Amino acid sequence: MSKWYDQHMPSHSEHYVSKHCEKHVQASSTLFVFCRPAHALYFATYELAKQGLGGNEAGHHPVATAVAGSIATIVNDGIMTPSDVVKQRLQVANSPYKGMMDCILRVSREEGLAAFFKSYRTTVSLWCKAVSYMLQPHQASVIGLPLLTWLSGSTSIAWVWISWLPEQL
Repeated sequence: MSKWYDQHMPSHSEHYVSKHCEKHVQASSTLFVFCRPAHALYFATYELAKQGLGGNEAGHHPVATAVAGSIATIVNDGIMTPSDVVKQRLQVANSPYKGMMDCILRVSREEGLAAFFKSYRTTVSLWCKAVSYMLQPHQASVIGLPLLTWLSGSTSIAWVWISWLPEQL
């Protein structure tokens, strides 16, 4: 290697790594703050909805499970979508925000609260289908249907990809 490279590149790469690590740590704090309440609400909503739809009665209730999962996803994404907006804005190179609270306050002041929910409809439409399919193997294994667990696990993954792919094209 050249003398120039030895003198300049290590400091550049150290600076680059430290700046990017700092950005990711700063952005990750939003996930730590928002994930716990979002997931707590997700599981509480799922269990309440499943109970209300008759999903906890004896037997296999795939529709109740799917609908309960979709309802829980709508609640969860109501918290996680705004946090994802904040996280992404903090991770962008040369982000103008000093931290999570600065980002939240400035975005709400400058763009309004709707800015946090621009991707909510897309996120919900994608995840409701995925969760509806993915909960089926779990529910089948809970009630002890091993063959159905294997079949629904394989087909649910296939259906998620089949239903998801046209939206991406």
